[in-house]
Amino acid sequence: MNYSKLLEDYLSIWNNRSDSEHTLSPKEKLHELIIMELHDEQTHPRTRKTKEMNFYLAIKRVANSSLTDSEKIALIRYYTEVMEEISH
Repeated sequence: MNYSKLLEDYLSIWNNRSDSEHTLSPKEKLHELIIMELHDEQTHPRTRKTKEMNFYLAIKRVANSSLTDSEKIALIRYYTEVMEEISH
């Protein structure tokens, strides 16, 4: 899997996300960003949604994006992998 491309695709559908941490590999950075998103870490604690709701919203955002179908599938697969990892 090309994590540089996956990270680029991820960042292209999020206006407020950036790749400012250059010490991490693309895979590590993407993993970190998705975990932060699923845990709703950029939201005030009283307004945070569940990781399941954030997963649903993320998949919906990916599906409705202008990415190609293969890019969407790759990103959704990675989201699913991370979600399964943090749900155990």
